Amino acid sequence: MPDSSIPAPPQDWNAASPERPLRVSPFADHMGFDVVECADGRAAVECDIVAAHANTRGIAHGGVMSSLIDMACGAAVAYQPSVEGRGAVTVSLTVNYVRPAQVGDRVRVVGNRCGDGKRIVACRAEATNQAGVVLAMGVATLRVVG
Repeated sequence: MPDSSIPAPPQDWNAASPERPLRVSPFADHMGFDVVECADGRAAVECDIVAAHANTRGIAHGGVMSSLIDMACGAAVAYQPSVEGRGAVTVSLTVNYVRPAQVGDRVRVVGNRCGDGKRIVACRAEATNQAGVVLAMGVATLRVVG
């Protein structure tokens, strides 16, 4: 049975912008992840790296970056016209870390859909900091559900 405390996807999912970011889930709210761009096949998610995101070395934990990549890829696919408004879940995620994100960085991850599968969809994403330095790259495979 679905948990009624989890909100339904926003009706204005594709209205996200830097001026009007969306927090699309309780997890996104907890982590401080803002969807700032969302369209069929492309999405951008941003996050200010804070001390709570840091690992024992004082840099952003790799799980923060992988979660941002996962969310950007998911937003590029889920509830979009190309999948007939259905949701999507990640079945595989590969992340390559290039440079660490520092506390104080504003990280932006852009996810782009690759290909035109109807049930299984591939996406790629790139994470950069406020200076445009590449921090990580990822590839996600998603399954369309519903």
